[in-house]
Amino acid sequence: MYVNLYEHEETAKNKYDGIRQYCIAEKVPEDYLRGSIGRKSRLAPMKRKTKITLVIAGLIITAMLSMYLSMYTQMERDLESLEFYKTDLNVLEDGIYHGEAETALVKVVLEVEATNHKITGIDILKHDNGMGKKAERITEDMIRMNTYDVDAVSGATSSSQVIKSAVSNALAHGKREQ
Repeated sequence: MYVNLYEHEETAKNKYDGIRQYCIAEKVPEDYLRGSIGRKSRLAPMKRKTKITLVIAGLIITAMLSMYLSMYTQMERDLESLEFYKTDLNVLEDGIYHGEAETALVKVVLEVEATNHKITGIDILKHDNGMGKKAERITEDMIRMNTYDVDAVSGATSSSQVIKSAVSNALAHGKREQ
């Protein structure tokens, strides 16, 4: 099998047969190569363009992967730094408490309503999230169990953790509204 048209032409006795054999061996349309007899083949620039395209695609993929890993690492650090406070609901006065928490990718602002030492409502005012919208249903478990310390929603763990931290923050430090 020949590497390119020039090598094949030099070794072939008949140029026409040489082109045909080259085209069959390399699976190249014969009409494409007929115009290149005696001058530089058009295959070389195509190969170069392909290499350049592959290098550019590789660089783009590498950059995107690097950005993703950087964001993921930052998110992991942010989740570890979330604060959770122990709050005795027996001393909590009735009212609405404001709380918030955030990480690199998730931000939550909410209000927690407490009545008779129980969490009676959680209203999420703002939830900036990636794909963690389904984490908002965690508030139902918090109200039912009367604590922020509940299991995270599967598939929305980061958003769940931020919502739990915001509720904890509201109950411990939030400004009470009547």
